[in-house]
Amino acid sequence: MATELAASAAELAAGEQFARAHRALRTDDVLACVFSRLALRDGCVVAASVCKQWHGAWRRRAKGLYRPVRLGLGPFEFGDHLTPLVAGGVIVPDYNEGCLHMYTAEGEHRGTVGDWNCPTAVALDDEGVSWVVNHDNREVGRHPVNYETMQLRAPSLSEIAFFQIGRPIDLEISGDAVLVLFHTDWGYGEVAVLDRNSGAVRYRFGSSAPPGCVDELRGAMGLAIDGEYCFVADTYNQSVVIFNWRDGTFVQRIGKAGDAPEMHDDEYGEHYWDLVAYDDDRKSAEQGQFHEPYDVAVRNKLLYVSERGGRRIQILRLPDDLSAADPEVLQIIPSPGGVELAGICLDGERLWCVGAPYHAGSPAEDYGHASISIFAPIV
Repeated sequence: MATELAASAAELAAGEQFARAHRALRTDDVLACVFSRLALRDGCVVAASVCKQWHGAWRRRAKGLYRPVRLGLGPFEFGDHLTPLVAGGVIVPDYNEGCLHMYTAEGEHRGTVGDWNCPTAVALDDEGVSWVVNHDNREVGRHPVNYETMQLRAPSLSEIAFFQIGRPIDLEISGDAVLVLFHTDWGYGEVAVLDRNSGAVRYRFGSSAPPGCVDELRGAMGLAIDGEYCFVADTYNQSVVIFNWRDGTFVQRIGKAGDAPEMHDDEYGEHYWDLVAYDDDRKSAEQGQFHEPYDVAVRNKLLYVSERGGRRIQILRLPDDLSAADPEVLQIIPSPGGVELAGICLDGERLWCVGAPYHAGSPAEDYGHASISIFAPIV
């Protein structure tokens, strides 16, 4: 009987709208069953308009879920990662134009800063210094920027070169440490922990064991820090990896288990992910699993993951013991327009995502073009 009522209620929500619904369709059990089957848009547009009781029940169900509020900001040439500003808004590195774009919290473009070589990621320390990944130069530059005036406060500091160890991709700052995610010439990934004052490498972790071990990273594209933990979007291992960055130890890998494609362990070998299409049994469209996770953000025990191949954002609640339990999936946000996604960040309550700068399989007309979407929680 409950199943039949739920089916009738779902048909009502998806089709005809009435001023009132039968009282049997207004019970908590039926509403919970119906709303669990509806996408966010269907609930907001259709179910909430069935009757007053449904409207109130849907608002309670949807509270805290993210909905799009601004779409299509940009475009950028090879926009890659996003960084929140302390005073609100975000920074968008523009690889092609060699500058940083500034956006207000409402999504208005304020202007640009800098004239640097191929910037792809930025991190801000508590002294107002911008640490900028200069991708093609294989270095991290340090620039004291005043983001109110969008001018340098002082001459830039010396760059930190990565020629000997790899190509920097993304970075985060915690206290006196700077964590830089980089790729070796063989396609593996590692995280270097730098001293913020001297720029010296303290230690490294990730892909430190023989290939195929639990800490191996393949073409990882983004990282985030939450306390003692470092979360890495391990893009071509189709997973998110958690480390304790203070000692470099592996904690957990989130994603579908399976055999990895063969790597070419030489400097000049073509990586399997450089092909337009490649086989990897670990790619997954299931909740809590991933298809090319590109970037991560973490706050208040929630993990946000953008997927390039999966063309979606997953929001997961992390367990208290990260090493002993899997996270719970709270929401799946489809990519606006179905585009591949790249960098992600949180600015206050708003979630920002850019997509997507580059992929070997992208249509020619989309090559290198990226735009921003902003999402906000329902209150």
